[in-house]
Amino acid sequence: MFMSLVFMMKKRESLRKFTSEANILIDKSEFALAFDLLRRAVFLLFAQNVECREAKTQVITSLNRMFGLLHKQRNPPTALKLANFTYMVAKQLFPARDVILSRSLNNLAIALEHTKRTDEAITLHLRNLAIRLQILEADDDEISSTYNNLGICLYNKSMYLEAIRYYKKGLEKRLIRFGEGDFLTQSSLLNIANCYLRLGNLDRAALNCKRVIENAADPRGYITAFALNTLGLIWIQMGRIGAAKEAIIQSLEIKQSKFESGHPSIVNSMNALADICLSQKRYDEARKISLDCVEVLFHKFGPECYQLFHAYNSLGAICIHTGDFEESRSVLYKSISIVEKLNLPGKAFAVYVNLSELHVKLEEYHQALSYAQLALSRSVTGFDNSDPAIDPLPYISKAPFNILMVFENKISAFRGLSETENELKCQESALQTLLIACLWVGHFRREVVFESGYLQLMESASYLYRLGMSLCADLLDQPDLVRIVQRNLSKELSYQRLDLSAIDQILLDSDVSDLVYAFSEMGKATMLAIRMKGVLVDARGQIPEELLQEGRSLSNRMGQIRSSYLNTLANGKEVNQYKVKQKIELETEFIALVDTLKENYPDYFRDWYLSRHVPIDSIQQRLMDGEAMLHYSICGDTILIMAITRIEYVFRLVDKPQDYDAQVSSFVSSIRRAASDRYVNTAKGLYLLLIQPVEAVLKNIEKLIIVPEDVMLLIPFEALLTETAASGIGYGDLPYLLRDFEICYHYSAKLWFEGRGETKSLKELEESVLAFAPVFEGKSESTVKKSSEALAVRSVRIGGKSYQELKHSETELKGVGQLFQAHGGAADLHFHGQATLSKFKSKLADHKYLLIASHTHWSDGFDEEPGILFSPECKHQSDTDSIDHQCILTLSDIYNLQMKADLVVLSCCETGIGKLHRGEGIMGINRAFLAAGARNVVYTLFKVYDDVSCELTISMFDYILQGHSYRRALRQAKLDLIARREVAPIFWSGFLLLGD
Repeated sequence: MFMSLVFMMKKRESLRKFTSEANILIDKSEFALAFDLLRRAVFLLFAQNVECREAKTQVITSLNRMFGLLHKQRNPPTALKLANFTYMVAKQLFPARDVILSRSLNNLAIALEHTKRTDEAITLHLRNLAIRLQILEADDDEISSTYNNLGICLYNKSMYLEAIRYYKKGLEKRLIRFGEGDFLTQSSLLNIANCYLRLGNLDRAALNCKRVIENAADPRGYITAFALNTLGLIWIQMGRIGAAKEAIIQSLEIKQSKFESGHPSIVNSMNALADICLSQKRYDEARKISLDCVEVLFHKFGPECYQLFHAYNSLGAICIHTGDFEESRSVLYKSISIVEKLNLPGKAFAVYVNLSELHVKLEEYHQALSYAQLALSRSVTGFDNSDPAIDPLPYISKAPFNILMVFENKISAFRGLSETENELKCQESALQTLLIACLWVGHFRREVVFESGYLQLMESASYLYRLGMSLCADLLDQPDLVRIVQRNLSKELSYQRLDLSAIDQILLDSDVSDLVYAFSEMGKATMLAIRMKGVLVDARGQIPEELLQEGRSLSNRMGQIRSSYLNTLANGKEVNQYKVKQKIELETEFIALVDTLKENYPDYFRDWYLSRHVPIDSIQQRLMDGEAMLHYSICGDTILIMAITRIEYVFRLVDKPQDYDAQVSSFVSSIRRAASDRYVNTAKGLYLLLIQPVEAVLKNIEKLIIVPEDVMLLIPFEALLTETAASGIGYGDLPYLLRDFEICYHYSAKLWFEGRGETKSLKELEESVLAFAPVFEGKSESTVKKSSEALAVRSVRIGGKSYQELKHSETELKGVGQLFQAHGGAADLHFHGQATLSKFKSKLADHKYLLIASHTHWSDGFDEEPGILFSPECKHQSDTDSIDHQCILTLSDIYNLQMKADLVVLSCCETGIGKLHRGEGIMGINRAFLAAGARNVVYTLFKVYDDVSCELTISMFDYILQGHSYRRALRQAKLDLIARREVAPIFWSGFLLLGD
């Protein structure tokens, strides 16, 4: 017995010696020698049948530690061999549900994933997860790591929703154990952000990145740098180029302090900067950055470096835009070669997209189709078909946001082939691809929560819709072909049992002429339609009022915090980090609320977010005699004009001049500068382009509804000239379009249709006006520069810059008030220090008319929202060099108002100006009032002059109270002003009516 005990102690001592010496060698990275010792230890364990758990654990732990170091040194084949050996040994030494065996199984799964055996890795991770959930010794850290590893495997298979599910389970455990600021917690958040980025759900991706950045324990740590880089990539896709550049530069600065020069992570950020320059059309700068990335990676890591494929791809995209097609072909093929050699098929999507676009440019359409099809196969799970005539149906799985670009390239390629090959067959394939691509847009719409993501989606989709308009216009004489494609697609969708929305169904039911119009409407102000419809849907009582109130409250609080944040930046102050954190928390709550609506009230959600299409015949039924709608759309090099009356509608395709944007800019500039000669020429030229093609339809028409697009939104059509003006003719005698028509404007035919047919009762509102004129009288010279000019311009600068006193705004309000009193109405007028924002909001719901005569607030930077200036709430604010956000009614504030006003008159500068988003329109103050519930808005395109604006506004209200329509009242007030003063168009043409 004594000898047996001595022998056992000697075996344990030998095992300790082997493992101790092996660990020393592992620390020195002498892995071969260490493995030899550990293998001898394993042999000893089996040969002598050692039962000591401690000894077994030491050996397996040492093997697992060596695997971890090999894994970090990126030696996948050797690491896999070691992991496999360790697991086989552990399997013999430990029971099936032992924690030591679980760790060895986990390492083997990780090793399999890094050798691209992802399916095997997923199987082992799932088996290991089941073990760990049943082992008491396995703590939450190990369980959360398994969830995370499963997420990584699913992410690499492009199964992003499934990956998010596991990442979130791991995140829950990490939050409980480690808190928000821990590295592991933040890694989970960043992984979730990357999944949402790949899904195209930019809102949620950005929100998770911001959570990482806000709660990072080390603001200049690795995880912060990676989160900033990802956030920059998200903002590039959102079109927020300034914010993206700032985030990427911050990320780059941190990485340069952490990594050596030329590190792949640094190069990744440089590539992102190149993408930013590309989006800004700064091609030379983008090219230089990309070439630097290529040179660094090539010389430091060799021609097969993983990061080099992305650098080549960025350079290829830049070369496409600069017309260097042969160089683009060369570097894109190099990029694909690296992907294939490294066996990274999932990474090839972006390269295939660029190659398809390149071959479209080169008119090599078969190659373009081939690469587009490869891109689809790489991006849609479960779809693998090399036939370009086959497209993946939506809802099968998820795909990257820029899958729409692939569809656009396919459509362009099929249209190009139709000129040289089987025309009908190619047109049929192009139409099928178009319809399926539009179904994908509908799929993505359901995933968007915040407006920033929706704006980017609709801007991307607008190019697709323009292709649709152009393609269907070509097929106007092929209605049977269109019906065949729609019928076949309907059968396939029915077979797949896919749930179609009302918008989806339009694509399959409309005839070809209505499809042209439908595609035009799909690219116009859909986000505004959602907002306006939300007001009506809320009133139906489909969901509990407390949920609606919660949504409104969250929207208001998010808007207030964002306004405060931007105001702080504009004044050069440091942002309060508590407010940043509060904003993120509110956004998280808002997403949770939307998820609740989706899950528990699907009908409500569908009604709100999927507004229906209004066909042309419905528009005709709602038009009055003597009334026409002019509906404009841009289709590549063509302007599509639709003229719709009660009895007919016509399509006119007009060649868009190469200098079209310059013509519009010159016309607007000539009005602003009162440049008479240039004005006369451009005003007649734009009339010939935009009105003359449909003159025949307008013979018996007196009223026009203009639905413009893009830069046309900046054109005051009333100021176009119907005839060539004689030399020396004065402004009072010019043949303005205003003389022939009463004109109003709208963002889309659908919005006009719903506005005219709205059943909202106005009888409860009396003939009363609520009016505000802050005037800004009596402030210090440091803030207000009083003007001695008779025509004081209502413009303003915030942050220590000067702005002018509005001497005539008080007169304007008093004149309007007297008119209402004379007609038996009521006028609630607020001047000077009484014209505060809080008073405005408190009185808003009780009046039919609203008039604001004030300054419009604009900022020079920080992506700040425009707004309308009210009087400061506190007197001491009037002596400061900056205006507190509490006296600015911002764009977000207006969107969140609830109003019933039938007419809002904005007697302020440039309330119809803002950032132009293709596919949505100009994000101006006028649009926000419409979304808040106002039925009609009189807004301004230019700076307005104080005394003339006063005269025009009083005259317009006089005609309204006499019983004239808003269109006629505004027109007659302008004609009176022209006849009385013979003033230039700058004084009257900028006042336009949005609505009916």
